[in-house]
Amino acid sequence: MGGHSGGGFAAGSPRSPQAFERNASALLRRFPVNQQGLFGVPGRGSTRRLYSDDPAATARYFYDTLGRGGALRRIDRGYIRTFDDGTHVTYRPVSGSDGSPAIQITVRNPNSPLARYQKIHFMKGSDQ
Repeated sequence: MGGHSGGGFAAGSPRSPQAFERNASALLRRFPVNQQGLFGVPGRGSTRRLYSDDPAATARYFYDTLGRGGALRRIDRGYIRTFDDGTHVTYRPVSGSDGSPAIQITVRNPNSPLARYQKIHFMKGSDQ
């Protein structure tokens, strides 16, 4: 018998669900969510919009903060960070729909303060 445990998630693992929740808590200190756990304001369809003076830097901050510790994989037009429970954060510096930076967040933890799914486009300016 060694110290290895089977298929569970090690709470101290950088890719653990707890790591993602710590990342989310750090992001929430700077960017609040609504009652449904969504960032920003409604956009087209089911997307959200978050306005800032520097949309590219804000989107990158979101991705770097939420994705910290997740397994990195390069995808078409962007990057994805995946955690052990399947939670993932996708970053596209240039979205295919309107050219703005975009983040897609899929959360597997039903107790997370964040919505289970959201796609955010980062726009220049203030909330409109």
